[in-house]
Amino acid sequence: MKAISNGTGAYLAGLSTLFATAITLAACGGAAPPRAKEVVVRSDFREQLHGAERGEYIFGAMGCFSCHGHGGKGGIENPNYLQDTIPDLDGIAERMMLFDEEDAEVFIEMLEKGDDLQSASPPFRTYNRTLAQYDAISKAIKEGRTSGKKDPDGPQPVNMPTWGEWLTDEEIDADIANLIRMYDWD
Repeated sequence: MKAISNGTGAYLAGLSTLFATAITLAACGGAAPPRAKEVVVRSDFREQLHGAERGEYIFGAMGCFSCHGHGGKGGIENPNYLQDTIPDLDGIAERMMLFDEEDAEVFIEMLEKGDDLQSASPPFRTYNRTLAQYDAISKAIKEGRTSGKKDPDGPQPVNMPTWGEWLTDEEIDADIANLIRMYDWD
């Protein structure tokens, strides 16, 4: 993952700490998440960021780390969930069939430029499979996802909240670009 070099990292850490409790209660507790403009500092700071850097900010400010772990590493327990823990996100590039770092950078650039992904000429061999995975991930962010119960009579596990009313398509693309960048290519 590329480091943010303009002092944004410290700002993100402070903001993340400040909002972690509120976001966790809202996003992971089943209640509707707070509106993005209410959560994020009321300046235009978020709008000053672009692409994956903006996605990294959104990942912190919206509290995604509280369920998916810092850096998307996962490992957060989800009682009564079929898979035991909330899914990690740092391997999303591989799930999107982006096996080559150069292909990943091409796809990130397309997201950052706002290209029409559906009508684009495939720029790499696995593009159509990548696009199908992108569509599924984008839909999960927008519409949320219900977690399967290990014990049907047990409590409902934490579900993926819906973010479609709180994040624009551009912000969701920025978040996905950030998730792709989290992948360790070594």
